Amino acid sequence: KRPVGGGRLSVVEKICPSPALEGYRNKCEFTAGTDVLTGQPMFGFTVGSIRERVKDGDEKLGEIGSGCANVADPSLCTHVPRVAIEVAERMTAFMRSTSLKHKCYDRIIGEGVFRQVMVRNSQSTKEALVVVQIKSEGLQKSELDAIRNGLLQVCEQLNEGWAAAATKKGNDDGGSNDKEIEQSSGTASSNGGDEESSRSCYRIVSALIQYNETRFE
Repeated sequence: KRPVGGGRLSVVEKICPSPALEGYRNKCEFTAGTDVLTGQPMFGFTVGSIRERVKDGDEKLGEIGSGCANVADPSLCTHVPRVAIEVAERMTAFMRSTSLKHKCYDRIIGEGVFRQVMVRNSQSTKEALVVVQIKSEGLQKSELDAIRNGLLQVCEQLNEGWAAAATKKGNDDGGSNDKEIEQSSGTASSNGGDEESSRSCYRIVSALIQYNETRFE
């Protein structure tokens, strides 16, 4: 609604660009599904929906595993931070290594274990939260223990890798006069430097498993 007499409700300032153009998203949710390129289980971003496949008359729906979401590799999405992508990649490798018969949750028949991985990260504190959502119904205690231990191992490996990368970067920056001269002359490339530097300093401070037995439709 315009004010009485016309004019503007408020002053409209010029649009200012964001200082971070890549890797700025601080919450990412990766769905467990079937890689559209390889057909392998993967944590990624969904491509299409089950409802669309039902509408299109997909004849495979109803077979075991056919109701899993189709997902794509998230590593090419420039807004996703590297820390989140590495968590998804490590969790994908862990999921594939398990002996579970149905690894990804099937939304048609309601079977399968892994549903989603959520990563929340803070660029100011360099801390990350990882939440793995599974369907635990029907799993043996040994299988649940294997999932817990696997998540713990993934987080420990990532933390160790990031810490080692941060240490190496600190040693390289502090022990190379040539590099300092090169940077001061403006010849060193700075593309992706800030994002990569913050990634190497991250650490996962909390990892949770969410047991969700509600059937997705």
